[in-house]
Amino acid sequence: MAPSSPVAMPTVDYPLRRASERLSVALFRALREDAAHLGLNPRQAWLLIALRRTGAVPVSRLLAGSIAPASTLTGVVDALELSRLVARGAGRVDRRQVVLSLTGRGRRLSGRLEQLQRARWSRVRTRLQARKAAAAYRHAQGVGPRTGRAPRTVRRPSSRGSSPGGRP
Repeated sequence: MAPSSPVAMPTVDYPLRRASERLSVALFRALREDAAHLGLNPRQAWLLIALRRTGAVPVSRLLAGSIAPASTLTGVVDALELSRLVARGAGRVDRRQVVLSLTGRGRRLSGRLEQLQRARWSRVRTRLQARKAAAAYRHAQGVGPRTGRAPRTVRRPSSRGSSPGGRP
């Protein structure tokens, strides 16, 4: 049997990956702040948003889409049920299945949370578009992003051998 050829892995530009990580952290902070404003924690907010988007859903389906363990999800559901934001019920086809749905109060609160999140996304999108436009302008002018000078070209050393040509 012939050895399989290596799969080409996509390379991610380090600044792009770093920007993506910063955006992800900023969005989580925003969710945490918005949730705290409404008296929730981020996991409770995530669950309310998920239920708002999917409607009544079995707990097993929520677990399949979550990285949190079942015990964590149970605690979140218990707290939301105690606050009368979600209701547990039996499945229509299989009564052994536990189905979660939003109560009227839960729908109103999740709607408010979604409004806060949309407003944040709008501000983030506006800032990103402004940065993108500025970067495109700098690129068109042939200058680097921060220094105002033309970007340097960097030669990376070859992975084969130590000579600059890449041959041992």
